[in-house]
Amino acid sequence: MDIDIQLRSDQITGLLLERVAQRAQRLLAHVRDHVRKVTVRLFDVNRPNGGQDKRCVDQVKLNRLPEVTTEETHENFRLAIDRALIRAGRAVKRRLERPRERRCGAPRNLAQLQRPRNCSSPNYA
Repeated sequence: MDIDIQLRSDQITGLLLERVAQRAQRLLAHVRDHVRKVTVRLFDVNRPNGGQDKRCVDQVKLNRLPEVTTEETHENFRLAIDRALIRAGRAVKRRLERPRERRCGAPRNLAQLQRPRNCSSPNYA
């Protein structure tokens, strides 16, 4: 699992970068065989204003499945990172559990190879 961390803030220290990599590996460990790349983007949205202004956007690229993107905004980078990665782990797990869509007319099993299915596609023969 390749982890890419992109920064858009000057408030991020080396310790926080190490924490991001460790947390990403730990929180996505249960799905690491299906994950190709994790991109974590850290933003400081409202620099002078304060408040809820730390944003973490996670993009998880999966093997042969659409990517999963999560976003979390909080006043603290650590909480934004943790919550976004936890949500990403859950979203990846749901994506892996979801049955894959089949093209119209694709047989589900060998028994359906012998009998044709009705299909609304004009190219189905």
